[in-house]
Amino acid sequence: MFSNSHVDIATRAEVGPRDRQEDRVREVVNPDGSWVMAVADGLGGHPFGDEAAQAAVDALPERISSSVEMAAAFDAANAAAWGLASRDAKPE
Repeated sequence: MFSNSHVDIATRAEVGPRDRQEDRVREVVNPDGSWVMAVADGLGGHPFGDEAAQAAVDALPERISSSVEMAAAFDAANAAAWGLASRDAKPE
């Protein structure tokens, strides 16, 4: 458990050479001072890269209490992202 009662979190993302931002971030600060932070990198211009990155961070729980829970959380995030990324893309 953290002894600090205050946590500041800031994020910044840049689109770069692409037309849209695909990267996503999630931060959760729990009342007991524990926190979960995640960054999901987009899929390099894949038509559903932004949705896959969002699905990955959305699949994470607000609290991860053990290495077993962390492995399960990453498996769920990965499955959520690949579930969207593997859809057949239609030209935009």
